[in-house]
Amino acid sequence: QGAKADRDLLLLDCEVEKDELGLQVKAVHTEFLNAETRYSKTQTLLQDLTARITATQAEIEIIQQTYNSQRSACNQTRIRGREQLASVQKDLPVAASLYQAALQACSGGIPPVLLQCNFTNGTSVYKFKDAALQKQVSAMTSIGGKFMSMGLERAVRGAKSFQAASFLELDEWHQEDGGMKTIMHVKHRHHQRQHGELKCAATEDKPTCDALVDSMATVQGNVRDAADELRIRLAKADTNCEQIRAAKTVDMRDTRERLDDFNTMLADASAQSTVDATALNSKEEEYKEIKGAVDKGVGACWAKMKSVENTIEAALKLREEIFKADSSLASKVKECEVTKWIRGPCSASCNGGVQTLKREVIAKPSADAKCPVLEVTRKCNMRACPVDCKMTQFGPWSQCTKSCGGGVQTRSRTIEQAPLHGGMPCGEPVVQRVCGVKSCDEDCKLASWTEWTGCTKQCNRGHQERYRHVARSTIGQGSCPSATSLQRRQLRHCNPDKCKEKIKCDENSERDVVLVLDSSGSVGIAGYEMIKKYAVEVATALPVATNVTHLGVIAYATNATVAQTLTDKKADALSTINGLKWIRGGTNLAAALSLARQMVATGRCTVPATVIVVTDGMPMRKLLAATEVSRVKEKARLYFATVGLAVNKGIYKQWSSWPPSENFWNVPNFGGLLTHVNTTVADICPKVVDA
Repeated sequence: QGAKADRDLLLLDCEVEKDELGLQVKAVHTEFLNAETRYSKTQTLLQDLTARITATQAEIEIIQQTYNSQRSACNQTRIRGREQLASVQKDLPVAASLYQAALQACSGGIPPVLLQCNFTNGTSVYKFKDAALQKQVSAMTSIGGKFMSMGLERAVRGAKSFQAASFLELDEWHQEDGGMKTIMHVKHRHHQRQHGELKCAATEDKPTCDALVDSMATVQGNVRDAADELRIRLAKADTNCEQIRAAKTVDMRDTRERLDDFNTMLADASAQSTVDATALNSKEEEYKEIKGAVDKGVGACWAKMKSVENTIEAALKLREEIFKADSSLASKVKECEVTKWIRGPCSASCNGGVQTLKREVIAKPSADAKCPVLEVTRKCNMRACPVDCKMTQFGPWSQCTKSCGGGVQTRSRTIEQAPLHGGMPCGEPVVQRVCGVKSCDEDCKLASWTEWTGCTKQCNRGHQERYRHVARSTIGQGSCPSATSLQRRQLRHCNPDKCKEKIKCDENSERDVVLVLDSSGSVGIAGYEMIKKYAVEVATALPVATNVTHLGVIAYATNATVAQTLTDKKADALSTINGLKWIRGGTNLAAALSLARQMVATGRCTVPATVIVVTDGMPMRKLLAATEVSRVKEKARLYFATVGLAVNKGIYKQWSSWPPSENFWNVPNFGGLLTHVNTTVADICPKVVDA
């Protein structure tokens, strides 16, 4: 009976020990799997960071190579630009010398003789007959020679059938035989080879001294413009190269900072990898040890059970032998039948508690029969309590690896208490998030279209405009349509009906008007008289009076003079125009526009201003004129009335206010000016009435 009781308790102990050890094995195995997961994630992070570092190092190499290439290109541009400038500067004293030669010859009233050299296909060029003068021209660069040929042709043919060009159009350069050549000049030489040698003879049309001096002044200005244009290009190239250098420096700095961040993250991840590897090895050893202990403990328990079972078996055999010897004893030996043990609750879930086990008698053969123990108290839940992982709070997020285009930020935390005995596992020690997701390059955002403006003209077809303003500026290398592009400015025509035969401005037309009249040598005395008549008729059509229209007059040749400040007295203005004398000389449009700008600045800021330029040719200094054009257009409307084919229509259209169709026109001769008085009045006066 005692052996059976021992067996029952031992069986219970073995089952409990098996369960306890099973829980310990499961807990350690879970910890091992968690450690393995953490180690695997750390290895993945290491691989990702290594790949990022490799890619960033390659990016740095590309930036360096690009910078070196661009720096080399910048240096080559500087070298070529300086060579071009040095070449063109050689033409400056030659142009000045030829200008003085023209002045000296014309001081006696006889201009130098010019030759017209014809190609077999009918085209021609012009040159000096004087060998010494032509030798100087031949010594000029191709650019200077081209300007000289154009100047001589203009002096001979004037506004008859001459198409003007300018250095602003001669901007395709390359090296040939160590000197500066233009595509235009190379084509000209090829043309000469195709059509044979030149045949030269004295020009049929003799140039006047005034026209020749004016043209030579323009040639001299053209050469100066060419030199200035090259200086500007060199300065722009230097600025562009500096901007490239600065941009690449910023790119290199940002990329190196990103590389430093990745290296720091890699070092942290490497350190974490070492910790995780150590923890993994430790858990693996612990798992092996506890699994071996479990196998050993369970085996020992079942060995004890086997020993007790053997004892019981031997006792039963002995009892059978005794019953065989004395059969009367069999009826006297009776055993109780009891239930299996029923476990009560353990007083503690871990670290050892107390548990009561009970069982009941099923059958008692006799009143004096002995039954086994029906209640015992034993220890329970002897395993250690689980310890949950404890980690520090996350640190701050690292700087984003990229400010735009998608980068990565990380933050980390450390383990203060590793999990034990099946406690809650640790969370991620390092976490990442995407940052800097906005595009590095964003186009500007445009507002809605404005309402249409009123019509600019009452007749002869004016226009209305509407605009889209910028609501948000560009970011990075984003683009934005210019204020004058079709995406931001639209035009539609209005009032297409023709004006009456003779019109004038409405009497309430408030504005300041400045007439700028060309009085250079190429205009000639007859041409200047026609310019004056045109100016008189325009002035007559304006309501010049107090608080209405004020009128000013500027005359220019080599220099510019204010003939009439802004006045509200029409009679004074008309008297001034009629009294103007032809000045002669060059065509200094820049000086004239400078005076016009100053005159507008002294006028009324509450009314619109219009500057009307009347000219038959191109300015002496186009570069300076272009600068003044931009300045005038900031304060006033700029209107060009041009005569003849010696003007470059493309440049004057570009210089005029927008749209050119209402601010530029050209007539073939000075007589045509008078036919365009109505056109001028309709263009500059929003409201007109019959004259």
